Amino acid sequence: MHRLLSLTTLALILLLLFSFPRLVSGWENERLAYQYYLALLNGEDGEGVLAQLPETHPRAAIWKARQAVVDDPEKAAALIARLAKGGDRDMLRILAEARYRQGDAAAALQAWFQAKDDRSLVAAEAELRAEDELELALLARQLAYDIYPMKQTTYLASFLRDQLQDYPPAVEIWEKALVAYKYSRQRASWYAQLGRTHRAAEDWQAAIAVYQRAIAENLGNIEAMIELGWTYHQRGDGFEATLITFRQAIETDPNSGKGYYASGELYASQGDYAEADRWYQAALEREPVNRTYLLRRGSMAVRGEDYPLARQAYEDLTTAHPEYAPGYYELAKIYQLLDQPALAVENIERFLDLKEEPTEREYSIVTEIYEWAGRGGE
Repeated sequence: MHRLLSLTTLALILLLLFSFPRLVSGWENERLAYQYYLALLNGEDGEGVLAQLPETHPRAAIWKARQAVVDDPEKAAALIARLAKGGDRDMLRILAEARYRQGDAAAALQAWFQAKDDRSLVAAEAELRAEDELELALLARQLAYDIYPMKQTTYLASFLRDQLQDYPPAVEIWEKALVAYKYSRQRASWYAQLGRTHRAAEDWQAAIAVYQRAIAENLGNIEAMIELGWTYHQRGDGFEATLITFRQAIETDPNSGKGYYASGELYASQGDYAEADRWYQAALEREPVNRTYLLRRGSMAVRGEDYPLARQAYEDLTTAHPEYAPGYYELAKIYQLLDQPALAVENIERFLDLKEEPTEREYSIVTEIYEWAGRGGE
């Protein structure tokens, strides 16, 4: 027994002796990694840590290349391109960043695509679209779609429809998804978006056929019923034909507020705000904290010049969603209309507390309320 114990102990000692250098090396690598990322989080350049890196450190080449991108993108590009040829995703991402900094967006997009980095492609698309570089933005969306078709279906098709008004390829993408992904949770949304694309092209019959397909596939799809009703309305089939379809949605799911809300919207479109409010209330009885319903009820009351009702709707909104800045903004405007300056200022200040970057229009309303309340210049 003692001999067995001594042999086991000896084996452990030998294992530790042989493993110790490797363990120390691992601990050192982890220490340097921690220090490098901590430096980056603190807004430092990380050069001090990089100077300590041994060439054998597993992340040395990547970190040094990334630092070179920051210091000298042009000089770094050649080094990174050489390292990226092996297909290393980290290197490809750094190469993409270098190309993007140099203004070669097309090359950057291709590098992100090779790295299977759809998130960077999506971020680049938003920047390029903001700069009105729609051709490159479309390329970014297309490449992201090529990486993850199901995930990116709606984004790419919506871009084609909303940004380019290019309806046939958008229709093709949604139809392709509906064929390829029979059990996706996004099918109802795809049907809705496909129908809206046909409506944008004013192809009413195609839109109606899409919504009827969606309902046949799922008899409880009240969203498709509501979209079908709006298609009838847009086609000019009349108020009653639209309302009947909304009532079918209500009968299908009486516990949902959607059919009631759609009915309220229909009455509001006719200028009958009192009747619209009756339907909004019915929707809110089923979904009391639905932000869209509360906000819309208030805005339609304003349009109907029923300011006490609007105040109640916006008060309900801020009670249900106390951190929702637009509720206080709308409430402040109502108190101005009701000639209650103290409450108007109180709510506009709450809005400013919650809204990080008010728009130019919102700032003009803030100024107007302060000046009206006798507090101009504060």
